[in-house]
Amino acid sequence: MGVGGLRGAALGGRRGDASLKQEGLEELEWAVEPARSGAPTLILAGRYVHSRYDPEREAARLAGETARHIERRGVGLLVLIGAGLGQLPAALARRVSVPLLLWDPFPRVSASLGAAAAETPAGVRRVSDPEAFDAALDALARPGLQPHLLVHPGYEEVARFETRWATRALRRRLAGERPLAPERAVVSRRAVDALERLPYRGTIADLAGCLREQTAIVVAAGPTLREACGALARRPGGAVIAALQALPHLAEAGVRVDFAVVPDPLRIEPARLARFGDHVDALLADTSIEPELVDWRPERTFLFHLRTPQLHQVAWEACGLPILDEPLVTVAET
Repeated sequence: MGVGGLRGAALGGRRGDASLKQEGLEELEWAVEPARSGAPTLILAGRYVHSRYDPEREAARLAGETARHIERRGVGLLVLIGAGLGQLPAALARRVSVPLLLWDPFPRVSASLGAAAAETPAGVRRVSDPEAFDAALDALARPGLQPHLLVHPGYEEVARFETRWATRALRRRLAGERPLAPERAVVSRRAVDALERLPYRGTIADLAGCLREQTAIVVAAGPTLREACGALARRPGGAVIAALQALPHLAEAGVRVDFAVVPDPLRIEPARLARFGDHVDALLADTSIEPELVDWRPERTFLFHLRTPQLHQVAWEACGLPILDEPLVTVAET
């Protein structure tokens, strides 16, 4: 098959691959086209992964820049997320002198793209899932090791989970869990607003054990929520923990929400919550959200904290409160 006609979906199979559907894997659209140089270039989820003009030259340029950065900064480990068609991993393997750990989030795509994409260059350790990444990192880690994390161009959106997981794993294994020092913290208006409110709000630590032996029903704002609302309204018991975006549909169906979760730091008008206030018992709010939301119902608001370099983390850690540091990528997941 010519390069211009190679297309697929479902994490590395032809469209309609039944085995992939049976495994319940999400589909990821991909296509390969010829660049102007004649070399193949990959389109992943609608984004070009390689140059549309000369992918080989682009890979060599990026590998050279990365190699110079590694030399200047004393980096001892390079982590690359995303394999593409194999040009960049191969170029990096030729240019850098430190261990290279390659996390390929979509091994079935790579397998479908041919030998160059699926081949692992000499000296490169290749993984495709979080457990294997952690195991490889444990084998490579040593005291004082300075890592460098590089996301393959075009993988920024589709590999957000892997990027966050790798960032967390590198920090925990190589940097340790040191508290944020005040002199290193970012000072902003939002951080100051959060600091002013922390002493006067409850935290999720105050809720420990409140759902013991109950069934927790976690409700996100997905496309099938409307279909589930009827069953939720008729449920015999259980505590509902819902994303803020799910509240309109739940209120319409008469579903009472025990905890509404608000992790998004972007501005959300308190009026949106006020419309559904009678259907919500308590608010679980990130410390970094809009201050007006924290003030909406202070007696019903319980704070949690997502890791941030902002100043209010210093106070949160000083109180011995837990920091959420999970590789979540959407508001609904949080």
